[in-house]
Amino acid sequence: MSTIHCYNNTFFLFQELIRTGADKIITEQIHSGKIYIGESAGSIIMAPDIEYVTAMDDSTAAVDLENFSSLSLVPFYPLPHYTNSPFKKTVEKIISKYESALALKPISNSQVIQNCCIKDIFQEELPRHSS
Repeated sequence: MSTIHCYNNTFFLFQELIRTGADKIITEQIHSGKIYIGESAGSIIMAPDIEYVTAMDDSTAAVDLENFSSLSLVPFYPLPHYTNSPFKKTVEKIISKYESALALKPISNSQVIQNCCIKDIFQEELPRHSS
């Protein structure tokens, strides 16, 4: 089975996906059964909206991005780099700001989201972050 792999500044990445039409291709490929692997920004763009990571990534890097609506392929908001430098404090601020408004899924660099559950790469399933 083929995989798609994406990472970068969230806003710039999404801008370029839209500009090239890759956003539609990724969506079509996922709906056709392809496995998607998104690291960092590549996981965030799966959310309904990417505005929640403005503290983590510079939204001005995407001068042509008209709004923060994203692919909306998952009903939650991935939040990578939880407990990892250099983003630990930034992630904590995002959680503090949005935990009551968004279904955040904070994950560390050694975790993955598989079938909407957070899993440690080297261990069994971990409890979900409560929002």
